[in-house]
Amino acid sequence: MLCAPTDVKLSDSHVVQPDIIFISQENSNIITENNVDGAPDLIIEILSPGTAYHDLIEKKEIYERFEVKEYWLVDPKKRRVEIFNNVGQQFKLNQRIELEGIAKSSVIKGFEISLENIFSME
Repeated sequence: MLCAPTDVKLSDSHVVQPDIIFISQENSNIITENNVDGAPDLIIEILSPGTAYHDLIEKKEIYERFEVKEYWLVDPKKRRVEIFNNVGQQFKLNQRIELEGIAKSSVIKGFEISLENIFSME
């Protein structure tokens, strides 16, 4: 088991520490004793004033290039979730939910969560 913060090594020069990661059973071979060595299936980043630019621009481009299948950006200030899916090393916006509604993963079958539940955890 890995605990946060966990290094995700996408390449020798690209090591990140996402807020939340999901790795499917079929990709579990990327989990090592010390880190994750490869692209997780799903990464969730929770925006904060200190990390917003990095998460919105830099990390998003890195995750896109290294073929993370699904990327969620959670913005507590705007009470918004954006879900991107990777299609040919390019993220396409799949879902944008603001204030209320259900965020649904296309990578984790059956995983969905209401914005009310996400933002009640603040």
